[in-house]
Amino acid sequence: MRPTFAKSITLSALMVVALLGLTPSAVLASTKPSIKLLSSSGPRKIAAVKGCKKYSRKGEVTFRVKVKGLQKLVVVPTKKANKGQGTVEVFRDHIPSAAYKKYPVANFLGAVPATTFTLCLSLPFMQTKGKHTIFLSLAKSTGVLYKGVKPASMTVKLK
Repeated sequence: MRPTFAKSITLSALMVVALLGLTPSAVLASTKPSIKLLSSSGPRKIAAVKGCKKYSRKGEVTFRVKVKGLQKLVVVPTKKANKGQGTVEVFRDHIPSAAYKKYPVANFLGAVPATTFTLCLSLPFMQTKGKHTIFLSLAKSTGVLYKGVKPASMTVKLK
């Protein structure tokens, strides 16, 4: 039986990876990191509350993102950058240019080691009612943002 064209390309790619001595994880880590906000994220309009309560969903927004180019999302920033590891960082209204050089910075809401997470966007965090843009960006394991990676964003309205 002759191999199909698609199977032969896959086998050829695996042979090239093996000849170069790369592991599949090294190939994954070599791709450019990217983040995309999924449409199931929301709600977009939330009540302006002073704080979120344990069993109440008021003031909470669930974010669902798709991350490519990273093997592992880490919880705590490390002193040395580990290739293929990083975190999702959340900013309010804009990303300061200092975020590409140091960690943490102004307008920083948190670092999340997950692709689905819920944040309490209460008045103490958001500071004012009205429209706000939440930016989600990928950071290295040190907490410093990747340069050249377009952040995902979502506009929420506190009423």
